[in-house]
Amino acid sequence: MKPRDIVKPSRQVYTGNISIDYTSPMAEGSMMTIEGENGTGKTTVALNASISYARLEPSAHIIYFTTVAADASKFTDKFSSAVSTEP
Repeated sequence: MKPRDIVKPSRQVYTGNISIDYTSPMAEGSMMTIEGENGTGKTTVALNASISYARLEPSAHIIYFTTVAADASKFTDKFSSAVSTEP
């Protein structure tokens, strides 16, 4: 990939979480890292942000990484059911 092939993001992606949208807005094409202790809602934040963006951009590719298999399963199941149904 050449530098001229990289396109700067032109619009904000709304995560569905007002605190995140105002304090650390995400731009289209960017990456978000969510860190915290067990049980603090990291998977829920990632899930809500992903669903919100997938509904706005159905052709988007969303990648979710985790080290906990149960979180991955929960994320995949909830994401698939939320995106496949109308809001």
